[in-house]
Amino acid sequence: MKVIYKKYDLNDRQYKLLEILSQNNENIINKEYRELFGVSRFTAARDLRRLVELNLIQKYEISGKEVIYSIK
Repeated sequence: MKVIYKKYDLNDRQYKLLEILSQNNENIINKEYRELFGVSRFTAARDLRRLVELNLIQKYEISGKEVIYSIK
């Protein structure tokens, strides 16, 4: 998996998330990301925002502040 995304200079958490999302065809929210990787809200938001900016995952706002991320 890392080889495919090597050109993007991602951190290990981002690589792992892409692997999880692509293998299981799942979605994730910021809170789940924080719990999965033991990171702060800021770090999770930054990691997820970078993946969205690189067009590797999609962001869906469901209601209010709730946002779901899924693989593209």
